[in-house]
Order: sequence, then C-alpha cells, then structure tokens
Amino acid sequence: MRNPEIVLAILAGSALIAAGLYFGLRARPSTPATESVQGRQPPTAPMQSEASATPSATPMAADRGLPTVPANTPAEQQRVEQSVRAKLVELKPVLVKKCWEPSLAKAREPGKVMLSYNGTIGPEGTPLAYGVSQSREAYRVDIQPCVQRELLALKIADAPATPTLVTVEFELP
Repeated sequence: MRNPEIVLAILAGSALIAAGLYFGLRARPSTPATESVQGRQPPTAPMQSEASATPSATPMAADRGLPTVPANTPAEQQRVEQSVRAKLVELKPVLVKKCWEPSLAKAREPGKVMLSYNGTIGPEGTPLAYGVSQSREAYRVDIQPCVQRELLALKIADAPATPTLVTVEFELP
C-alpha cells in the first residue's frame, strides 16, 4: 500500500536539496586559502614535517593574516612562572581572609586545599585568560569561585615579552 503523495513529497524534497547543493557549491570558487584552513597545504607550498611546524611559526600563518609570535624560551617560561608564584604568595593573606575564613566558618574539614592556577600572562603582566582548579582529595565548594574572583586583578611586575602559559600550584590556608 503505497501512498502516492508521500512518494511525490520525497521526490520533490530530494530534487530541491539537489538543486540547492548544485547551485550553492557552483557559486563558491575553490581557493588555496580555503584549502589551507581545512588543514591542507596549497599545492605551491613546500612540505614541512609536522614535528617542525608549529602553528605560530608556519609560513601559512602570515599568509592568513595571523600574527607570528615566537615561542618563549624555557628560561622566560620559568621566570614568568616564578613571578606568578611570588604574586600568589603575596596575595595569600588576602585569599585566606576573603575566601578561606568564610569557608572554614561553614565547615572545619578539610583543613587545607590544593589549588592550581593555569593562565596565560600577557605582555602587560595581566592574565589574558586563566582558571583556578581545586584538588579532589580536599575539596571545598566555595573556595575555587572565590579565589578565581580574587585573582581577576592579578598583575605581575616582571611581564613577559609574549603571551606565556603558566601553571602554578598553591595551598590554602
């Protein structure tokens, strides 16, 4: 028992989709820039090994209008990490007063928490993006949001020349 209306609806819908695809794809020219965005190199670009090609150092990054920023040296990375660690030690009394003490008033356990600051520090010495996570072994619900809010104004004096990703662990109280 075939219903001719369903068959006609399916055929008409298929024809409409086919026409849309045909005319839509025909109107868009294929360019090497489109191919490089999809992860393929243009035919004229020299082949590079994936180990030596970093996103910021590839010649295609400049071709696409993206800034080419040299990677930080390990010494620069360590210097910025130490600056962030020193700033967190400096801010610890404020974090204890504003975050730890109110949390401790609600519950006595756990007696300490391990936190991890993960952020990208920009050339101005302020975080471009950051997050604070908390160890699961000793977890307090209200500590992480409070610490994250308080570290919004973090600023280090010894700013890096280029954006630098750092991860620093610290403990409260």
